[in-house]
Amino acid sequence: HASGVTDGKSVVLFSAGAGLGKSTLAALMQANGYSLVADDFIPVAKKTGKAYSFPGALSVKEGSWKVLAPWYPGLLNGELPESGFLGKRIRHLPVNSFSGEVHSYPVKAVVFVRYDAGAGCNIEKIGKKEALREVLVETWVSPTASNVRRFFSWIHRTGFYRLTYSDNMKAGETVKCLPGCTNSLRAWRPT
Repeated sequence: HASGVTDGKSVVLFSAGAGLGKSTLAALMQANGYSLVADDFIPVAKKTGKAYSFPGALSVKEGSWKVLAPWYPGLLNGELPESGFLGKRIRHLPVNSFSGEVHSYPVKAVVFVRYDAGAGCNIEKIGKKEALREVLVETWVSPTASNVRRFFSWIHRTGFYRLTYSDNMKAGETVKCLPGCTNSLRAWRPT
């Protein structure tokens, strides 16, 4: 259970429960030069550990519409499709870069995100034991011995971070600067 973006070389996954900011952050990254890999569900190959593109529309809850409106003006004027889920209004952003072909990318980082009003932006690298506890809450792994071994190998070679943020711009810049990520994309501002 994650949203993911790519710089064309590797993927950063944003993992969190519903309503904690992963789709909002993915939408901001998409608006600033990254491509969406998928929203809410990311398939990862058991043999290679690569994340596969599976893009549908980005599902953005009403609380994020004003934040994203400078990049996606259709959010506020009702131009985008809307649905409801558990009593919440959701609008669906188009995927800017999906060509119709499925691509796979190595996962460079998993970022456990949490939007918290007034938090600014705080990121910390977390250890494998803590990462395993976090990732198992939002992940399904086929329970065969070989798949579990591959999963632990993937955990071992992947970087894990915890990002608590309210400053969307700084959160995006922080993600761009993670080890193994491209940080040379265009300036982080509405176009």
